[in-house]
This record gives sequence, structure tokens and C-alpha cells, in this order.
Amino acid sequence: MTRSCCGAPGRGGACCQTPLAASWQLRRWSFLGVGVARAGAVEDARPIIVWLCAEDVSPWLPCYGDSTVATPHIDRLTASSVRYANAFATSPVGSPARLSLMAGMYATAIGSDLPPVLEPVI
Repeated sequence: MTRSCCGAPGRGGACCQTPLAASWQLRRWSFLGVGVARAGAVEDARPIIVWLCAEDVSPWLPCYGDSTVATPHIDRLTASSVRYANAFATSPVGSPARLSLMAGMYATAIGSDLPPVLEPVI
């Protein structure tokens, strides 16, 4: 019986390779997105779409009505943008959630979800 680096029996390291593969896939899609954005430099009547996705941003920003922090650039961006006030992630962890957004699939379908919970050994 083989053991992976996280100790799960019988998987042969597959559970430890999944986040790395997901990270590589995320970088590849990000790179392709930058290339597509640069390729569209010609005058066009279509709108420019920028998807700004940040982790751990609470509604304590001025664009949501709070005045604790000054964020003039975010305020200027949101003044002429669509802002989501009620959105949900497909995964509680950042990388699988971003990969799910880019792939249009759940993190479990892509294979980028968390490793399985280990059984306690008594």
C-alpha cells in the first residue's frame, strides 16, 4: 500500500498533486486572459469587461457605504461599474473558488477541492 505525502493510504500522492495542478491551470488561464486582453486593442463597440475578484473583502469599503477606510481608486472604479452585493463562492478556499469561476464547474468536478479528511488512527 502506497502513502501520499499527506498520509492518505492508497492514493499514491494524487491528493497532493491536485492543488499544484489547479495552481498551474489557474496561472495558464490567467496568462491566456492577459493575452486575449492585449489582442483586443482595436477600436470596438463592445464593452470592456474587467472581473475584479478579491479574497476576504468584507462590505467595509466606501463603495458599500462604510467610511472607515479611504479607497479612492476602488470608489472611482465602482462608480461606473456593476457591483455585486450578494455573491457566493463555490468553495471556501481561494484557489478552487477562482478556478471554478474560470472553468464554470464546481471545484469537486475539476479536482481542485481540498484533500480528503484523514481518518484518526487509534
